[in-house]
Amino acid sequence: MRRRLPVWWIVLTLVPVAVVVVDAVADGRAEYGYLWGPLAASLTRGRSDVVVEKAFQPPELWSFAMAVRQGDGELRQAVNRGIREMVQGGDLAGILARYGVPYYPPCSSADTGSACGKGGQEVATLGAATGSPRH
Repeated sequence: MRRRLPVWWIVLTLVPVAVVVVDAVADGRAEYGYLWGPLAASLTRGRSDVVVEKAFQPPELWSFAMAVRQGDGELRQAVNRGIREMVQGGDLAGILARYGVPYYPPCSSADTGSACGKGGQEVATLGAATGSPRH
């Protein structure tokens, strides 16, 4: 039987570790850090001593997915249409930018040689505000 981790366990485990990474970059103990984009954006928001490097292209990306009830094709089509319109119109990139989350265009099934071939979206590298991490 496969055991699922409760959300509270994930939050209590990941956030403290991520805070240590952000603080290590900020005070110079680490040259750069590597975190999930939304978490990095949240922990660096309003800070001037560490930044999320937007130019970094991560070696892997993870896709996000949504599910609808089986047989609810109308809802599935509406969700797909809404996401497609948000991507094409730039709204999704704008929302993520407002929160400091790096944006990478969605991957297609043809993207096999890039980071997209490994997944879909959002990891971030942190750098000190006065410098830039080496890539």
